[in-house]
Amino acid sequence: MQLKKRIQKILVQATLDGLDDDFTATAILFWLEWDTCLELTGNGWFDDDNETNLSINECDTSIDKFKSFLERAGVAKW
Repeated sequence: MQLKKRIQKILVQATLDGLDDDFTATAILFWLEWDTCLELTGNGWFDDDNETNLSINECDTSIDKFKSFLERAGVAKW
C-alpha cells in the first residue's frame, strides 16, 4: 500500500473517531516510526523536544492507544 493511501486511511479513521488534528498528526508520526523502524534521535522519535516527548509517551497505555487506532484504520497490525 502506498504512503499516500495509508495516510488517507489514517485521516478517514480519525474523522470517523472524531479525533483532533494533534492526535492525527501524532498517530501518523507513531505509524511512521513503528512501520519503518526509524530511530532518528535518542528517544527514537523524529523530534527530540519536550512537546514531542510529551505527545508520544512510550508507556504501554499510550502505545496501545495508537496501535489500536492504526489497526482500526487498516494500516498496521501487531
